[in-house]
Amino acid sequence: MRIVLFLLFFNVAALSAQTSKYNIVLFGNTIGSGSGVISKTTTGANKYKLVTNAVADVMFKERTSSTDIELVYNGSTLQSCNLKRESDGEWQYVTISYENGKHYFTENGKKTALSKPITFTTTLLFFKEPIGVKEVYVERLNIFSPIVKVEEGLYKTVIEGGDNYYRYKNGVMVEFRLKKGINVYMNRL
Repeated sequence: MRIVLFLLFFNVAALSAQTSKYNIVLFGNTIGSGSGVISKTTTGANKYKLVTNAVADVMFKERTSSTDIELVYNGSTLQSCNLKRESDGEWQYVTISYENGKHYFTENGKKTALSKPITFTTTLLFFKEPIGVKEVYVERLNIFSPIVKVEEGLYKTVIEGGDNYYRYKNGVMVEFRLKKGINVYMNRL
């Protein structure tokens, strides 16, 4: 009986997860891939997981980039974030927690309290359209950045001097474009 209940729970959980796949494109060539998964935790919170991997030869040098980030939201409040990011062999590990009504950013053992609550992050932009959102929290940098609606279904942030564009159709992100010296695209398959 326990096995049957476990299998039933596993099948329901698997059916409730939504997965999106992406190509990462540079100079017209696919250099990597990404996937996004939305699921529910056992407590009913929303869990968002984004994984990307890319390798490209830029200016005769191989460049690598990978991201593995998991967010948990209870309603509109971020409950936790675990970020593992690699860029050309350099690793970054970040956790964000929500304790006693306050968010905390932790990197390299240093825990910092945030001055305001986190309700929308840059990673969440890959999963839902930011309708009515005026700023987003950049997990890897521990900063808030304004977000502007450029036109219907198109939003823009400027982070570290790069213009980031997010395009949506029917509330679903279909393209992410980074313009910072070179253009990198992420297209939904």
